[in-house]
Amino acid sequence: MTNAIRNARIVLGLTAVSLSCGPVGSVRLQTKNMQQEGNHMNVRGHWRLIQGPLVHSTENAVVVWCSKSEASCTETRAELYVKHPQLGTYLMTAGPEMYRVLSWSEDTVVASREARAADVLLRISLRDRFAEKTIRETRSRGADADPNVESKYVLE
Repeated sequence: MTNAIRNARIVLGLTAVSLSCGPVGSVRLQTKNMQQEGNHMNVRGHWRLIQGPLVHSTENAVVVWCSKSEASCTETRAELYVKHPQLGTYLMTAGPEMYRVLSWSEDTVVASREARAADVLLRISLRDRFAEKTIRETRSRGADADPNVESKYVLE
């Protein structure tokens, strides 16, 4: 089983447990946990928007697994949308996103990925117990996007 699939199962399982604890209005979000074992870094929690427009649902759970030897990170995120704008009902999504490691020091990883409409940057610092995700729109891959739009999230 690949790490991305394993992480997706973990996130979905944790989210399902949280959702089973009560009605959708009382979703309990996963709390932050960060650890490093050898050449692997693993962070868990949920993203909270601190700047810019909302990109991810406020009800989310995330696992980021990084491998130094593979120079990659996989973010697996589950999101619950309450009254999804297009569907008018609840919607839960999950899926992995792959990142390329730009730098890896003793306790800090910086990784990026190029989505069609945005450049995404992850910064993880175990020493500071801090993880941040920056999403900046881009037109460079053919999307109708505004490069002045940027969202920042912190892991909680």
